[in-house]
Amino acid sequence: MKFLFFAIFFYSLTAVGQYNTVVNAELLVDENTEYTAIRARASNLVEVSQDLRFVFTTFRTVPDEKNPGKVEEEGGFSLSPIEKKTLAETTISKSDTTKIIVLFLVYDVDENLIGKARWSQYDEISEEKEPLILTKEQIRDNAYNDALINGIVTQDTRTKFGNDFYKIFYAKYFVSEINAEEIINIKEILGTGRNTKIEVSVEGQLLSEFFLRPKEDYLKSMADFTINNLVRYLQNKKNINNQIERY
Repeated sequence: MKFLFFAIFFYSLTAVGQYNTVVNAELLVDENTEYTAIRARASNLVEVSQDLRFVFTTFRTVPDEKNPGKVEEEGGFSLSPIEKKTLAETTISKSDTTKIIVLFLVYDVDENLIGKARWSQYDEISEEKEPLILTKEQIRDNAYNDALINGIVTQDTRTKFGNDFYKIFYAKYFVSEINAEEIINIKEILGTGRNTKIEVSVEGQLLSEFFLRPKEDYLKSMADFTINNLVRYLQNKKNINNQIERY
């Protein structure tokens, strides 16, 4: 069995105010005509396990009241190398006219702020901007366009077990919310006798290569292995692109 590992470059926090370089804090926003759902997700960008703490706060400013209301959730958590974890969520009605700000902060074991994300339904410049309301048709069109652009996995399998691996991999890929712009290719190659081999690649780069075995646990472990290699590849590509932008 042959595997190809991808290197990933790490950058330490070299200056105050540099966030989301070791752990990325992000707010995932899902909207429909009735409400906005916001999920707080932390992603470990390095290949070292980390013990962390998060604070997820919703500020609500009511007219004629000096102090904004605040709902806060916090707790400790850990992240394995390259792991992503959803930690908290809130739902805001589209009929709510108060000013709402959602803040997501991540701290390391020394209580240093290393990740942060912020969301508000109002524009920072104009207080008169209305919350975005999409029609059902717009939501459906946007979802369709996103499906065409991101999260594509192609399949070229020849056997039942090859197809089983594809289904297991795609299910894990979907749950992981990677949703990459790059197309993932799964190809099954016939070998001698009854042996067949799976190759998973992205942009011509091999993520994993292995002989099939008719065991579900084995297929799941290979799917996890491939997902981890994919995350490393995408993070490495992002780091290289960031380096190029700096120069």
